[in-house]
Amino acid sequence: MFGTQNNSNSAQPSVSAADVARINSQLTQVFVTGNALPEISVFQNGVALPEGTLESLTIDINVPDQTAPDGVASALLSLSKSPSQVQMGLTSSLFPGTVEIIAYGRRLVVSGTKEGVLDGLWLALGMRADGTASELTGVRKLSVCVSPGILGATLIWGDTGTAEDIFPSGA
Repeated sequence: MFGTQNNSNSAQPSVSAADVARINSQLTQVFVTGNALPEISVFQNGVALPEGTLESLTIDINVPDQTAPDGVASALLSLSKSPSQVQMGLTSSLFPGTVEIIAYGRRLVVSGTKEGVLDGLWLALGMRADGTASELTGVRKLSVCVSPGILGATLIWGDTGTAEDIFPSGA
């Protein structure tokens, strides 16, 4: 893959690396720092949201059951109109797209192809040395809530019903 060998038979790619590197979907990244009172920074496609505008970011994933026969796949971002206004402002879906949350040395990635649809949903945790993540399977429920000073993420496994906190505070 790498090297200095000159091969006259190789052709230049028809698409530039800069074009291939484009984000063709919505990418929302959340970075949480601090232990006692978490400080939260949110970026959408590499652009920081203005400080003080985050009301909440929620993710709700549920497999089909009696209360929701089709299951639930929702990722919503709620912003206030300005940092000085307390009233609710804009709420938008983060699907189709990817939400990445990094906090306390841990990483959660949720990708969805369409709001409300479980097909095409991808969940992963962590990051290995090669940059890959551990894909999650067998999840019954994932609930995430991020708002000023608050981070909660609970995963419930389908086979045992065991609930786990993905981001134990300050751990």
